[in-house]
Amino acid sequence: MKKLTAAQRADRLREIAAEREELMPEFSDIRSRLANAQGGQANLEKQLQELTSPPPKHGWRNAGRSDDIAQVRRKLDQATQNTTQLQEEIRPFQKQLDDLDKEEERLINNPPAVSLADLQQTQAEITKLETQIDRIEQAREEAAARTPTEGIESLKDEIAQAASDRDLLAADLDLGEGSEADLKKATTHLTKLRKQLAEQEETASLAGATQRGYEKRLADLSETKRRAEQEFRCQLSLYAKEIHDAGLQRILKAFDEVGAALHEILVANKLSGTHGDGDEFSRLSGRIKLDMGSYYGIDNSTISADEELVSERVARILADIRKS
Repeated sequence: MKKLTAAQRADRLREIAAEREELMPEFSDIRSRLANAQGGQANLEKQLQELTSPPPKHGWRNAGRSDDIAQVRRKLDQATQNTTQLQEEIRPFQKQLDDLDKEEERLINNPPAVSLADLQQTQAEITKLETQIDRIEQAREEAAARTPTEGIESLKDEIAQAASDRDLLAADLDLGEGSEADLKKATTHLTKLRKQLAEQEETASLAGATQRGYEKRLADLSETKRRAEQEFRCQLSLYAKEIHDAGLQRILKAFDEVGAALHEILVANKLSGTHGDGDEFSRLSGRIKLDMGSYYGIDNSTISADEELVSERVARILADIRKS
């Protein structure tokens, strides 16, 4: 199976939780009905056993007992069928939930290893993407400033006026009141204006395509940056978890050392107080309570000494003294 990135692992864990939540209502309903069916079946089996078991030595049978047995058998057959059907219904749900539990456990217990170099690399990728986004945003703004939107509208008004003038000259010429040279000149001017409009509209169309291209590029880069930032956050949490676990192990190790030190102090107090001149060097009980609050990974913040081990240690010391 392909190794997931830190972000992909986090996404999959959320998906597993969502899939489990979606399955649970129907699964719980079937499980409840199955429990009721199994309970009813067990009661009928008990009734049948009572009805078919031999009577007491001096007992007697009730009238109609055979009918009672037949009725219970029919009910038991129906209950057994109902239980079997519900077991078949719940089986695929149980398998899906079991598979989700196994996948979740595997993901939790096998996180991707994250080093400081990994974090630095991901941060460098984010910085590079930010630089690319800034460069494209600036280029987009510059391209938008070059788009001749106002010039096109002005040119369209000018073309409309030139076309109107040309139409009037054509009418005058047809009436014999105008000059063919004037009409030709007006037509040439109109053609020139239309050519300019076509060129500017082509420029504007290209500018629009450029803007759309920039928008698409920015959307792609922004999504890539979002994923990189998510990966960085997930990597950082995994890296922090390693730091946390290392610190937790140091605390647990320190607990062991404190426990051993407490044991030695109690041995010394008992050795001197009971077998020496009666002095005790420290007024310590056999228990130290540490104020750790609700600390993840520490189930018991109380360090206790074993009085029996303390006594055994004192006895061994005294025995060693007597040997000499």
